[in-house]
Amino acid sequence: MMEIAAALLAFWSTCAAMSVAARSEREWVTLAVVHMLSVAAFVALFSWATWAIVVRMSPFLGVPLVAMTAITGVLLGLRWWAFLVGEYFDRTRAAAIGMDRMKVERTYDTAAKAEREGRWADAERAYLEEAAADPTDAEAMRRAGEALVRVGRVEEGVRHLQSALGRLSGREERANLAFRVAELLARDLGKRDEARRVIESILAELEGSRYREYAEARLKSLSVT
Repeated sequence: MMEIAAALLAFWSTCAAMSVAARSEREWVTLAVVHMLSVAAFVALFSWATWAIVVRMSPFLGVPLVAMTAITGVLLGLRWWAFLVGEYFDRTRAAAIGMDRMKVERTYDTAAKAEREGRWADAERAYLEEAAADPTDAEAMRRAGEALVRVGRVEEGVRHLQSALGRLSGREERANLAFRVAELLARDLGKRDEARRVIESILAELEGSRYREYAEARLKSLSVT
């Protein structure tokens, strides 16, 4: 009976550990070799538990216990299996439409997927790699900033957003992003003077557009203490 208990504990603990890993932001959870090892471990440990039960218990008791072992293992590892299904669905779709050969699309897809799964460090890294590869890519830098803001890392996120602002050329795009940066500086970081300077930096280029009025209204609101 000791071997049965050891086999069940090892099998169920491994399944639970895999589900915990699925929520990790670590890069290794996306590696194919890790996926193959997890499947191999699941099969090997379940086989060990089944063998230990079959040779030591009667079929009347052993069969239900094997079934319960399998069901419990699947439930404990459910998050991991769902992660694998999603991972390989996305990879298959990317390969089918040629996304895996499109650098920008692939990078954004990877980062967006990491965001959906709560792997914020991976998302930030993917966006910043794209931004580093193309100094004109303001969108990648903006997304990196917003990803950090969503998890409360506002000060770091604002730095990325300000870098994105410096990459933009269209005055409407620059105005919208400047308003966003000023809002975060004033509301979340309490840096009203710095927020004013961001708005003031784009005033001249907004002359003659409706955004000039919006900018002046924001400056006025920031002057109120």
